[in-house]
Amino acid sequence: MHRLVAVQRLQRRAVACALWRAPRFFTTENFAGRLHPALEGELNALRERGREELYTSRQFSEARDTWERVLELEERYYGDDNISIASTLLHLSNACAAVFDLPAQKELLQRVLLLQENNLPPEDPMIAVTLTNLGNCVGAMGDGENHAALLQRALVIKERSLGKEHPELAVTLASLGTAVGALGELARQRELLERAYSISSKHLQEHGGAPDPNQEVQAAVTELYLAKACLEVQDPAMARQHATHAGEVLRQRLGDGEENPYLENVRLIIEGCDSPPSPTPQQQ
Repeated sequence: MHRLVAVQRLQRRAVACALWRAPRFFTTENFAGRLHPALEGELNALRERGREELYTSRQFSEARDTWERVLELEERYYGDDNISIASTLLHLSNACAAVFDLPAQKELLQRVLLLQENNLPPEDPMIAVTLTNLGNCVGAMGDGENHAALLQRALVIKERSLGKEHPELAVTLASLGTAVGALGELARQRELLERAYSISSKHLQEHGGAPDPNQEVQAAVTELYLAKACLEVQDPAMARQHATHAGEVLRQRLGDGEENPYLENVRLIIEGCDSPPSPTPQQQ
């Protein structure tokens, strides 16, 4: 009995010594492959606080500090090349975007993408999400070509994993259409936006009766972009048709007041339909 008590005391002393030397990263056979409960509790509390600061109270600077602390702890335990830290990198990238630190967001998303490509199947939808976020980030930094290229990669993955008519493709198609339009590919812009609007409309029709107002607004906004694309390729009849219909839906869902930010765009597109077409380079 005395021998058992002595052994238990030695074990407790060894644990206390290990925790003193490395207070956040103690592991033994009992915790092999798992975080020590003390560290796991601290990380969970930090993660909860980071989510609250970032997504609820919108304290973006504080959220960035919190997620940087989480990342520091996870990197010391898991290493900086372990897929387990990808979620934290994503939260931290969102915090950086919220404080307009686009270079930091880009670097973090590139790390996430590398981890996912090295650990997930090549057609995993999470890779498509990261490609989309990274594409939007570099686009905001003025890199239009990489913006379009990354969105195109995301689209290919989504088509293969979800199918070419899945409603989730509509947002990616619309974003890609806007990206290629900024590069001057106006015909392709229209083609992508037509496909995006077709998918959105079909999804609404299949779930008719009481469609989700948010989905209706999203489809109408896509149609508004499509109207602008039609005007840019000098098809005023289709531009007017799409702008008029989109305006009706947006008024119905968002009202006629200042809370509706899209009505000015509707007005400008319809006015553009009444203006003489811009001369082509050959006519100038």
